[in-house]
Amino acid sequence: MRHDRVEAPVTFRGYLLCVFAAFGGILFGYDSGYINGVLGMSFFKQQFGNMLLITGSIGMLVCEFVIAIVGTVDEGSKAAGTWLIVFTCFYIFFFASTWGPAAWVVIGEIFPLPIRAKGVALSTASNWFWNFIIGFITPYMVDESYGNLKAKVFFVWGATCSACVVSAYFLVPETKGLSLEQVDRMLEETTPRTSSKWVPHHLREGHTYGSSQDTTEKMGHQGPLEQGEQKGV
Repeated sequence: MRHDRVEAPVTFRGYLLCVFAAFGGILFGYDSGYINGVLGMSFFKQQFGNMLLITGSIGMLVCEFVIAIVGTVDEGSKAAGTWLIVFTCFYIFFFASTWGPAAWVVIGEIFPLPIRAKGVALSTASNWFWNFIIGFITPYMVDESYGNLKAKVFFVWGATCSACVVSAYFLVPETKGLSLEQVDRMLEETTPRTSSKWVPHHLREGHTYGSSQDTTEKMGHQGPLEQGEQKGV
């Protein structure tokens, strides 16, 4: 899950110009990335749920492989450079409107309240760690004196995007339309693959709205002392 959060800002904003240099030093702006980031904010995550991550991963891996194939087969031509730029813009669109912002939303939702701060902190630390690793190894991977992969490096990134499709499908729970307390309850009662079928207790057939179970679900899991305080004990 962390790969796509790392790769775009590091590889595309830092070292993609090394690949562009092979096509005549063509440069372009990244304004589309900032504009499209608005599309993937929390509202869209709530509307489209986990499909936002799956669709984004598929879009990014297609762009990665197209860049790798075109850059390898027709290296150095102006036409190949044009295709490279076009699909890089598509990549930035998919990243900035899906994984870029949505990954942070997922991280803020899936950790239980007692460990949420630690979970978010570890996720952020992981992001910085892999930023450093990818930023360190990418120049060696594309440099002619070392890896000399040039555009072939996108086969590597495309493979990791493929792994993101699998992980988003099998490992990321569906949190669309749920409160943080309901997410905690859902994770206790289901698995990531079956989470999309989970229904909050107050919406289930035969469940009375406003019951003690519904109140507990809305307010989160409370210990005996907290429950006693609410009753005035």
